[in-house]
Amino acid sequence: MRILRALIVLLVALWLVGEIVAIPVADHLIEQQVSARTNNVAAVHAKVGSFPVVARYVVTGKVKTVSVTLDRVTRVALTFATIRFDLSGVSIDRSALLKGKGRITAIDRGTITATIDVGALRARVARFVESDVRVSGRTLVIGPESFRLSSDVLPCDPSERIQGDRIILSCTINEVPPALLEEAQR
Repeated sequence: MRILRALIVLLVALWLVGEIVAIPVADHLIEQQVSARTNNVAAVHAKVGSFPVVARYVVTGKVKTVSVTLDRVTRVALTFATIRFDLSGVSIDRSALLKGKGRITAIDRGTITATIDVGALRARVARFVESDVRVSGRTLVIGPESFRLSSDVLPCDPSERIQGDRIILSCTINEVPPALLEEAQR
């Protein structure tokens, strides 16, 4: 009976260690894959799920949440301070995962939030931020200037809000965003 208890304690301890190690390893794997295949991005930060990641994935085939933040993203005439992808119900290809690749196949839902620092805008445009900022479909309009929003990082029509010295664009998605789908799966 003591051997059985010791074996159970050992198995539980191994499972706990595996769960604790899996989160930072998965974070790093996603950061590496997205960084290696993303252009004009200063840094990538990822956060995969919460305890228990491995057990939940084994049972459901999904990770509860994945967040990926891209810093200093330059697209045509705009530089975004950050673009954050918050995904929930993330399905990951098991065979690709066994090969050390995080291939996202589907999501239940997600939110993309892109932040633009007003200070990074040209002075003649920045003066309009408090009075004349709007989004029309896939175009950000600031005063007399308009900026087409790149569909690889904002694949949906966002809403806008001004928060201090930042313009925040946000939208909800039900499919894997191209920036993660294409980049993470090559």
